[in-house]
Amino acid sequence: MPRYVRPSVPASLEAAIDAFGGNHAKIAVLGFLAEHGPATSAEVAEGTGLGRPTVKAHLYQLADAGAVTADPPVGLPVEDRVGKRVRYSVVHEELAKHYKELGRALKLVD
Repeated sequence: MPRYVRPSVPASLEAAIDAFGGNHAKIAVLGFLAEHGPATSAEVAEGTGLGRPTVKAHLYQLADAGAVTADPPVGLPVEDRVGKRVRYSVVHEELAKHYKELGRALKLVD
């Protein structure tokens, strides 16, 4: 069985890789939110043509990476979120930071 090697990279680059992920679906989710502003997972799924479970998984990953925020926050107790739709927004400053970090790793910027 092949062994997968994960190169050692700085934490900032790891966060950038996690945020963008090299995944077309994740990029579509980010693109939709960047263009249309705050949206629910259902709105993102409808707008991108992706399945809701796929969109939710990417939104959770993007929130963990700091690339999007949820309102109300996903970490709130369920009783505080009942009846409220979670709307996700892009954190533009965080995306810019990740984008720049990837550029440095690829020797595209200083």
